[in-house]
Amino acid sequence: ESGESLGVWPGMALTIRTGEMLTRHLGLGLFMEYGSAGQEPEFATIGGLGLGGQWEVANNLALHAGVGFGVVGLVDLDHPDELRRGSYGGSYSLGVSYDWFPRSRRLSGGWALQPIATLRFLPGDAVSTVFFTFGGEVIRWRGLPRNELDLPPGEGYEKGKRRR
Repeated sequence: ESGESLGVWPGMALTIRTGEMLTRHLGLGLFMEYGSAGQEPEFATIGGLGLGGQWEVANNLALHAGVGFGVVGLVDLDHPDELRRGSYGGSYSLGVSYDWFPRSRRLSGGWALQPIATLRFLPGDAVSTVFFTFGGEVIRWRGLPRNELDLPPGEGYEKGKRRR
């Protein structure tokens, strides 16, 4: 805040992401996030909305990058009558994740658990924020249509037969 560090604050955040894989290795989507952190007597709320991309660099291992609009608000709990301080503007992020499929893999689609670590930066005149999150995501991947899977000839178009 105003060029002075307020230290490391513990907190929590919730991020909702949705998107689509454009190719086998490149995905694009939207994200929305909300979080809070504090170190007595200071308390911060953080929010954002943006566009994110991912690139699968190895089997199930992906690098993430995002850009969007972010906001951070600070309040001193010892002086609740004072005006809230903060900033808003462009927000930037980098992250890494790994998709783990707990059930044996199907031809396409299914549920996955994803540990993810993200570093996000929200620069501002009054308050600049750097926050690191480590967490997990539950993912539902619809999968590819049968006619886009790499199957033996004719098998992708059979009706009434489901493969697992």
